[in-house]
Amino acid sequence: LQDLQPLRKALAEAAEREAQRQRERQEAARRARAERMLFQDAVGPVQALRGMHERRWHVPEPPEPQPVQRELDEERVLRESLSDEFDVGTLLDVDDQLSFRRTGIGTDVTRRLRAGHWSIQRQLDLHGLRTDEAREALGEFIRLAHRTG
Repeated sequence: LQDLQPLRKALAEAAEREAQRQRERQEAARRARAERMLFQDAVGPVQALRGMHERRWHVPEPPEPQPVQRELDEERVLRESLSDEFDVGTLLDVDDQLSFRRTGIGTDVTRRLRAGHWSIQRQLDLHGLRTDEAREALGEFIRLAHRTG
């Protein structure tokens, strides 16, 4: 009979687990009933509409195709027809009054500068300054740039 003791204990544990599962199922059913009753109390008495029991699915119509490439081509043609293909940068290269370049600095340097090849590291705002203040601010800016490289 000693060998049956572990079996008896295992059966008792299994019965306890089954009873616990049964209690959980009953509690879940009770909660579901309470939820249904709460909904029915909130909504009140309702009647089903006649003839509306089948579901209808709305399938949207596909959109009309857009001639995107043709629109891009027309936009390009319009832009070309309005453009006189004049580049202001060419004036800066040929007119010394519009652009200053120290001797020894090639035209490629100014072209690369205008194209944004080098990034802006500092800025100086002279708006609102009098001439003497602007001159002093510019001198300090240049000294700082020379020190930091």
